[in-house]
Amino acid sequence: MKLHVANDPAALYQQAALQIASTISETIAVKAQCRFAVATDISAVALWKELSTLSIDWQRVILFQMSDYVGKDSTVLRQQFADMLKLLNGEPLQVRLLDPTRCDDFASQLLLDDIDIVCFGVGSSGQIVFNFAEVATCADEQLVKVVRLEDSHREQLVSNGQCSSLEEAPTHVATWTIPAILRAQHVVVVVAEQEKESVVSKMLYGALTEECPASLLRSHDNCLLWLSKTVVPQPELSIPGLIDLQVNGYHGIDFTSRDLTLADVEHACTELFATGVAAFLPTVVTAPPEVYEHVLPIVWFVIVYSNERSLQK
Repeated sequence: MKLHVANDPAALYQQAALQIASTISETIAVKAQCRFAVATDISAVALWKELSTLSIDWQRVILFQMSDYVGKDSTVLRQQFADMLKLLNGEPLQVRLLDPTRCDDFASQLLLDDIDIVCFGVGSSGQIVFNFAEVATCADEQLVKVVRLEDSHREQLVSNGQCSSLEEAPTHVATWTIPAILRAQHVVVVVAEQEKESVVSKMLYGALTEECPASLLRSHDNCLLWLSKTVVPQPELSIPGLIDLQVNGYHGIDFTSRDLTLADVEHACTELFATGVAAFLPTVVTAPPEVYEHVLPIVWFVIVYSNERSLQK
């Protein structure tokens, strides 16, 4: 997995869109067409808006829908998909819509040729498209299937105004499975929401597990993860302490100073250890004998005293 970081969400979508547009053009140059699948999550929609402003030969692009709700509210995602297409200002585009009642037929279309690019975001629980932890599996024999929606997602549909009540919200959705996604030649993932930092951390540094479906993307040879700077997780690293073999002083303290005190040396040690240094050899520079007579006993005392405290611990 390759990681790209942008300064802010706006720059993120712009840069990711340019990269995708370049990949589309390169694919068309080789195959005369590009089979491109895009989700309808918030990140993908924002990215699509940027894509629609770029010079792309959409007449040679076959666009695939990646999910659709089952039942009376099945038009919600399809309408979002249609709204995305309207941004292309009426340019011709081949479209493959996902009918939840004909998943096998849609899967057969995926098998006709490679899917060149898939693009989507990451859900708050680590799901990709609608592969929640409960249903995500790399061993899935289906490329497209109907799964049950998490209650949290149904509640979000209500809070977003897409459904009037929880009772009206769909309970199932047709979605590409993990194997279908991993079959794509290029996987592009976009995450701009700061609140997803912990999910991205699991995705990048956690175990490769179906409990965090997004982590499975690390097994793909050509997966690009685009992050806004505010989403980049800070990994907790534990490394052996450093050993410095020559320290003439630190933090404004000179071990060869005529005014050196015991407190000075202890302060320098405290500040140096705070940087990750576990041990160091204090040294003094060339100086008159009377300076050595003053500083060496002080440094020696700190060394002996610190060693005694270490043994006592």
